[in-house]
Amino acid sequence: MFGVFLIPGILGSLYMIAQKHSRYWHALALALLSIALLMSFSRAAIVSALLFGGASFFYFNRRNLAQASLAAFAVVLVLSVPCLLLYLTNDTFAEMLTGRFKIAEDYDLGYFGRYNRYLLSVPLILDHPLGLGLFEIVKIFPEPIHNIWISSFLNYGWLAGFAWTLLMVLSVQQAWYNWKRSGDELFLLILFCWLSVVSCAMLHQAERWRFLWMFTGMLWGLNYRNFIPASRQAPTLEHEPAYREAA
Repeated sequence: MFGVFLIPGILGSLYMIAQKHSRYWHALALALLSIALLMSFSRAAIVSALLFGGASFFYFNRRNLAQASLAAFAVVLVLSVPCLLLYLTNDTFAEMLTGRFKIAEDYDLGYFGRYNRYLLSVPLILDHPLGLGLFEIVKIFPEPIHNIWISSFLNYGWLAGFAWTLLMVLSVQQAWYNWKRSGDELFLLILFCWLSVVSCAMLHQAERWRFLWMFTGMLWGLNYRNFIPASRQAPTLEHEPAYREAA
């Protein structure tokens, strides 16, 4: 799941470009990260990047949407040309790319496929309120559940499952509260990064993803009291001395 690790970098590049901080360098970083994401051939990561990247793009550039959309179209065009050439000239690449457009691969289907394992896990969860244990699942299914939310109930018990559910809900509330209090878009950036990783974790066994827990810690570690409210971020020159004195 190398592709998932790249999504926060893509979102961060979009944020820095919208903030007009070293735009050309961050545009280059955005292009390289986007190419790397496509080369990962991860359906979950690509869809998550499109979803949260699109939301980030439209919100961060809401004041100059036409100009930003033109630049985004140029970037997409540049990335599409080499992909099209590879698709037409390389059969292996074409086969892999075509497979990534499928909603379900062979390992997703069937009685023990990934999607059906979600349904098969429900009776196990209800019958084992203390959980099966971390290594017991391989005795029942040929592969892990590949869903961190279901896995928390199935492997660790109801208490862990409800704790993870509460963590997801309260994390969104925490980021939203900090953003409303400060007006600083950095809180939304961290929220989008966290959501992009969590959305991919819903299709993978993600307990070992260190960057998932890192962004969870960042989201909870940020506090609006340490940020200047948006209304005071850019004081005029004539009010600057008074602003500094008040600070």
